Order: sequence, then C-alpha cells, then structure tokens
Amino acid sequence: MTRTDIGQFSQTCSATAALRTSSLITHFREFRGVGAAETQRAETGWVDPKVFEKTAGTNADTPFQLRNKYFQGDIGFDPLGLKPEDPAKLQELQTKELQHGRLAMLATAGFVAQELVDGQGVIAHFANLLS
Repeated sequence: MTRTDIGQFSQTCSATAALRTSSLITHFREFRGVGAAETQRAETGWVDPKVFEKTAGTNADTPFQLRNKYFQGDIGFDPLGLKPEDPAKLQELQTKELQHGRLAMLATAGFVAQELVDGQGVIAHFANLLS
C-alpha cells in the first residue's frame, strides 16, 4: 500500500465513523420519545408510590399495584373510536392483534430466508411472478 492508499482508506474510515455517529444520535432522539410514551403508560396503569390512592374496600393503597380502573394494555389512546367498551371484547381484539403480528413476523422471516437462498429481493420475486 502506498501513502496515498493509506490516506484514502483513513478518510473513508473517518467518513464511515461520522455516518455511524450521526445515525446513533438520530436513534437516541427516537428513544427519548419511546421513554416519554412508556412513562405516560406507567403513570396511567400503576398506582403512584409517592401518593397512594385510597379506594374503599380494596388494597390499592399499597405501592406498585395496578389501578382498579385500569385494564391491561388500555392507556386511553383511541383516536378513531375503534375500541370496544366491553373488556372481554377488547381482550379478544388484543389477542387477535398479537396473533396477526406473530404471523407477520413469520412471513418476514420467510422473505429473508428466501432472499438468503437465491439472492433475489422480495420485489424481484414479485416481478418474476407478474412477468
């Protein structure tokens, strides 16, 4: 390797490191939003350990308990009004959502496996089917 080659290699590595750093900073900003959403979810569902709720006839006055009116997974976000009022129906919809998500993950794993086997992407396979 000549000095010019080493210099170009060094510049390439520096540029790659700069791209990685900027990407990590971008992802860190995204995680702050996730942290805020998780904090809101925890405040919605859990009894505040500093200010205990006094509810007649229950043990909700102890810390680290779920609120009496809280249904797991229901944080009050329903902008389209699709959530059913009946908790049993809500639980059924949540179960269906989990099952469909798992099926989608299996399908994605199938796409990745097929691409690893023959080297063609998903779009290329669809194009071959259409032609």
